[in-house]
Amino acid sequence: MVPGVGEPADDRQLLLDEVRGAGSVLAMPVAGRLSDRLGARRPALTGAFVAALGAALGAAALTRVDAGGAWPALWAFVVGAGLGAVGAPTMGSLYRTLPRHQVPQGSSVLYMLNQLGAAVGIAVVALVVDLAGDADPARGFRYGYWWILACVLVILAGSSLLPGRPDPAGHVVRPADDGAVAGTP
Repeated sequence: MVPGVGEPADDRQLLLDEVRGAGSVLAMPVAGRLSDRLGARRPALTGAFVAALGAALGAAALTRVDAGGAWPALWAFVVGAGLGAVGAPTMGSLYRTLPRHQVPQGSSVLYMLNQLGAAVGIAVVALVVDLAGDADPARGFRYGYWWILACVLVILAGSSLLPGRPDPAGHVVRPADDGAVAGTP
């Protein structure tokens, strides 16, 4: 848990991954319920902002040589909670916006893209941490957080395109239409 102090990098990374996963698992159901009432856009934007804040603070916390203890775990938890708050509304919006007959295909595509994105994302962050932290593990984790921040900023920009709040009839308000409702002429 303390970068660069007595633990192998693999053990530290595994611990931070578990903490990040716990944050995500706790945030997903809450964000899913919120997206049912508020639409996907607001919870996803909030989650992306929280994840960006956690990644920036995680990178900043690791600039100090003695930055250890609970700080890296806390920022990993914040990043995980933010990403969990993005994931549930985004996935839920797929099922709300696709025509009923396309939901099975959309579900399959979503599952494949989710698996591919997770595998590539984890591999890239692990590679950044390993290459940048060859001589200094704290530096590797700091660069890993900066990479996560860059990806979360892309997510933040994309979150604004998610559907907004459903109207009382159950139609979804599209982001660019300012009040126009999906599914109506």
